[in-house]
Amino acid sequence: PSTEQQSNDSNHIATLDSIKLESNNHSNGNIQHQLDLKLDENAKLLIQLRQAQYDRLCQPSNKIHQI
Repeated sequence: PSTEQQSNDSNHIATLDSIKLESNNHSNGNIQHQLDLKLDENAKLLIQLRQAQYDRLCQPSNKIHQI
């Protein structure tokens, strides 16, 4: 009886997984797209920030503060 119970459990789990996969398939693509956009946005902000820091370092007024 125990082996029969085990196979029933594994079948049940497999069915649940496939249902979950089917329902999430469409939304996952959308989430991935949103994540890509977010990463792109963050990358642009980081580049801007780095550029701003570099510009500040290059300014002659900064040398006075360093002394």
